[in-house]
Amino acid sequence: MDILFGSSFSQLQDIGTPFTRCGLTRRYLMYINGPPPRLYNKYTETVYPLPAGGVIKQWTGRKCSAPDCNFELCLYSVGAPPRTFPLCPYCFNHPQKEWGKIPGEDEFSNEVPEDSVDREDEAKERKFRRLGGR
Repeated sequence: MDILFGSSFSQLQDIGTPFTRCGLTRRYLMYINGPPPRLYNKYTETVYPLPAGGVIKQWTGRKCSAPDCNFELCLYSVGAPPRTFPLCPYCFNHPQKEWGKIPGEDEFSNEVPEDSVDREDEAKERKFRRLGGR
């Protein structure tokens, strides 16, 4: 059964190309181009989803200026004519409140459900809303 499964699917650590350096481990993150685009750290098994609908390019040597980040920046191009923006994979996935309103959070986010399953579901819904930009 494992042989059949292995022939149909590949593990995240076996695919991708070295793309940019992780600010936590200083090792290269693997770029996985397939919906959705994402970066994968095979040493910590951490996945960093990237924004969809654009082109992600390397920007060698530039580091994020946010405190305690140190991730190498990527370039995100979107639109026609293309507009290019610097993108930090860590800051994109872990926004801080002092940067402004976080997408996916609303006035009801302060209401914490009492049940642990509900809390977990609520956190997942907020993450999906933030990734979707709504």
